[in-house]
Amino acid sequence: TTHEAPGTRHEAPIEMVRLGMVGIGLQGGSHVENFLRIPGCRITAVCDIREERTSWASQQVTAAGHPAPAVYA
Repeated sequence: TTHEAPGTRHEAPIEMVRLGMVGIGLQGGSHVENFLRIPGCRITAVCDIREERTSWASQQVTAAGHPAPAVYA
């Protein structure tokens, strides 16, 4: 038998995890690259105050074969 904490729920795994990235600086850029390598992960939105960062992130997403993300400034 297993011992579970009260209120524990078992849910089916999510087939596609959708992410919105806010801040595509040095660390955020690394996160974009890493998330694109994970099967079942999709970046659906990117946001940064600098247009060149959202442009770069959008290019990375589409180059990985995913649909273009929504872009916010």
